[in-house]
Amino acid sequence: MMVPTMSETEIRALIILIDDPDEGVYNQVREAEVITRDLQGLANGAVAQSEFREVVEAELQRVTPGLTNEAGTRLLATCTQLLNAWDQVAEGAALELRWG
Repeated sequence: MMVPTMSETEIRALIILIDDPDEGVYNQVREAEVITRDLQGLANGAVAQSEFREVVEAELQRVTPGLTNEAGTRLLATCTQLLNAWDQVAEGAALELRWG
């Protein structure tokens, strides 16, 4: 088995992307997790539509550009639509998502 190698510079860059909460992947994953959890709250009534942005920003402890209560409602509608489409996928079939 071949083990890939990384330079010291690549390792340092990867550590920054993973560990630094102000940079890259770590921040994106955390933000996605918070928004997803609060969308679930929006779906089950634990979070009011009028409070969505405030709840997300309180948890992230920062302002999220472009995030509005209305955007939360649209995100929930899209998420619900995708989950419903996934439920309709037959055994062995695939659901193709197109981003853009």
